[in-house]
Amino acid sequence: MSFADRLKKLRESRGWTQEDLADKLGVSRATIAGYETKGKIPRDDTLIAIADLFNTSTDYLFGRTDLRHPIIDPDLGADISDLTPEEVEFLNELKEEVAFKDFLKDPEEKKRELIETVKMLMRGRKK
Repeated sequence: MSFADRLKKLRESRGWTQEDLADKLGVSRATIAGYETKGKIPRDDTLIAIADLFNTSTDYLFGRTDLRHPIIDPDLGADISDLTPEEVEFLNELKEEVAFKDFLKDPEEKKRELIETVKMLMRGRKK
């Protein structure tokens, strides 16, 4: 589904007109029409405002995921929406280890690397 389709679907799910959405974002109705019908893409700040307004991610808006709401791991503070249930279970087992508690103090990039490592390890186990 395209950005235009997702935006229109989200807008309509709230019962909003293009004018309503335009008012909330501080843009014109014609701008919203351009997003929904002419393939126009909003500026970064407007895109973030749209994601925030609909409580979703930009990945969802652009069709990179079908999960409308990201799943944030409470310990990592990172999105784990793209992990399979088995990968989430493995991650939870890792979090029970004593050394993991120290890991939580590491920068965000390290936490994202952990999630990628979990996915790689789990996919290797399935072979």
